[in-house]
Amino acid sequence: MKKFMKNPRLAATVLLVAIVSCKKEDIKPENTVSVQNYTSTINENPTTGQSIGTVQATGNGTLSYSITTQTPTAALTINAATGELAVANTTLFNYEINPVITATIEVNNSGTIKNLTATINVADVNEIGEYKFGGVIFWIDPTDNTNGMVCAIVNQISGIRWDNPNGPTTAVSGTSENFGTGSNNTNLIIAHEGAIETSYAAGVARAYNGGGFNDWFLPSSGEMLEMFNKKTVINATAVANGGVNIIADYYWSSTRQPNTLQSVYLFSFSSGNVNGGLPVNLVPVRAVRTF
Repeated sequence: MKKFMKNPRLAATVLLVAIVSCKKEDIKPENTVSVQNYTSTINENPTTGQSIGTVQATGNGTLSYSITTQTPTAALTINAATGELAVANTTLFNYEINPVITATIEVNNSGTIKNLTATINVADVNEIGEYKFGGVIFWIDPTDNTNGMVCAIVNQISGIRWDNPNGPTTAVSGTSENFGTGSNNTNLIIAHEGAIETSYAAGVARAYNGGGFNDWFLPSSGEMLEMFNKKTVINATAVANGGVNIIADYYWSSTRQPNTLQSVYLFSFSSGNVNGGLPVNLVPVRAVRTF
């Protein structure tokens, strides 16, 4: 006991160190949050709940995520625990209306908050009824959205013969009524009927340059059936872009009626049926092209 009392300074120092050490153990580290802006691209017309991607943030605690603002409103949702963005309203993911969707994301780490900006670019996708590629899209390849067919927004002529009045007396052969054969039919007809091309239906269709394209053709009867099925949307888009309706009457197809010497298929946009007609009749032309 006497030896201890002879070193009072040493005892005080040991006690002070113990107190300081205890206080250091009681200090908690400050919550941290680090974020980075997020950019992604998604095709228009997605499905509800479709994942867009996950925003990037780090911290030394448990982070929570929320959307504080977004344009347009209610386009996006976010998983509060993971930061994964998803589609909330599919109708807002429309390239023609909202090519870019933005949101401010709040990242919260027990009161420590950082904000980041999410930018979602909406990619254009070809759609039935769009005015593109020189006309109105009325068919899209179900296996490849980049391929399809458009209809001209105007008639190329109100009435013309199917054959060349100064052409051969023989009938062209090899034309088809199948979908996808109109371009080849048109080539066969022009090769057979010859100049002057603008004096007959297939030549007038090929001479059309709507949208700056020069590969228009007279559709086959099978292609005209698809046009008939989409007539309402074709007419609406055509008129909205300065064109005219497909009339509820007959148009020339590029298909010769099989097993006849003279008859050519006329297509009725009133009934959706084909009917044979002599090539000397004066009938309207509505050209199509592929993209």
